[in-house]
Amino acid sequence: MKKLLVVFLLFPFFVNAQTFTLADSAFKTNAIFRSYRISFEYDKAVLKQESYPHLDSIAEFMFKNPTVILEVGNHCDAQASESYSMNLTQKRAEAIVAYLVSKGITKERLTAKGYHDSKPLIPEEKMAHLKSKNEIENANQQNRRSEFKIVGFITIE
Repeated sequence: MKKLLVVFLLFPFFVNAQTFTLADSAFKTNAIFRSYRISFEYDKAVLKQESYPHLDSIAEFMFKNPTVILEVGNHCDAQASESYSMNLTQKRAEAIVAYLVSKGITKERLTAKGYHDSKPLIPEEKMAHLKSKNEIENANQQNRRSEFKIVGFITIE
């Protein structure tokens, strides 16, 4: 029987029981914790200072769960070219990883992945039916996000 890892955010950490705490949601291994609290300078891979507390909580989660390996993913909307978006989202994911490494998390426990606009939450088919600029901007904001996925565990001997 496969082990099920359930992550409960804002609750105690239980490494041996494989229950983890991160923020305010619940998910299992390979499920995605989506964050809109990480922001960047416009058109750059420079983290805004208001992102630090949220990233610090992720670093704390990693410290309290020393075997967890995370994929850090970054997504954008479909307003720019694919090559531009791929480059920007990869650099933004790498900026998040660099921040976490600067807090003491080992690079081996983190993977950066830029997804550009390849996995939108609001696909173009639905975007085409939106009528107002406000609806379109809200949909684009949902597509612009950072995600954290537990992809595995390191063994500690």
